[in-house]
Amino acid sequence: MWSEGWDSPVLADSGNGAHLLYRVELPADDGGHVQQILTELGKRFNDARVVVDHTVYDPARVWKVSGTLARKGDHAPVVGRPHRMACVLEVD
Repeated sequence: MWSEGWDSPVLADSGNGAHLLYRVELPADDGGHVQQILTELGKRFNDARVVVDHTVYDPARVWKVSGTLARKGDHAPVVGRPHRMACVLEVD
C-alpha cells in the first residue's frame, strides 16, 4: 500500500491483536468515509490469517492506549489467552 501513496503506519499490539495506526484529518462524523475504507481494505486483504476489522470506524474505539493492560474477556493463560499489555511495536 505504501507504493500507492499511503504513509507508513504505526504498528502496534492492542493486547488482543495487531493494528496499524494512520493519521487522518477527518471530522468524527465523516459521513461513513472511514467505515467505507475499512470495508474496502477488508475485501482486499482479508484471508485465513488476517481480518480487517471494519467495525472500528468510531473514533472512540480506534486506539487502545499503549502501556495499558488489555482485559477484555477472562484471563486464561492456560488456554493461551492471558491478559496482555498493549504496546507500540514499530514507528517509522
